[in-house]
Amino acid sequence: MVDVVATSELIGMLGVICFEAIYPDLARDLVRGGAEFLINISNDAWFGTGAGLEQHFAITVFRAVEQRRALARATNTGITALVGPSGRVLAQFPEGRRDAWTVEVPRRTGRTVYAAIGDAPALLAATLAVAGLVAAGRWAG
Repeated sequence: MVDVVATSELIGMLGVICFEAIYPDLARDLVRGGAEFLINISNDAWFGTGAGLEQHFAITVFRAVEQRRALARATNTGITALVGPSGRVLAQFPEGRRDAWTVEVPRRTGRTVYAAIGDAPALLAATLAVAGLVAAGRWAG
C-alpha cells in the first residue's frame, strides 16, 4: 500500500474509491462541491497482471482532463501516480514497491464546460438524432 500525501493543505481534496473513477458524473459532482484536486484510492489486485491495471489507470486520466484537476491515485497493486490537470503523468510510483511517497499536488479552482453543464450536449444530440430518425421514417413511409 502506498500513501499519497499532498504537501499543501488537504482542504479542497475529494476522492473517488476504486471503480467509482469510471463514472464522470461522480468526479463532476466533487468539483462542483469545491474539490481543487481529486484522489482515487483503489484495490486493483483483482485485475491480476493483465491489461486491466493500465485501463483502470487510463480512465482516471480522463477524469483529470474532464475536470482540469490534478488526480492523485494510490493503489495496492495497480498504477500509483499523480496526474496533472492536462492529463500528463507528473509522477509515477515504481510498481511492486511498498513504501510511502510524498508529492506536491497542483490545485485548481474554476470549472470546465463539462463540469458546468455535464452531459447536456450529448443528451441533446441523442434526442435530435432520434427525432430525426422518427421524422425520416414518417416521410419515407
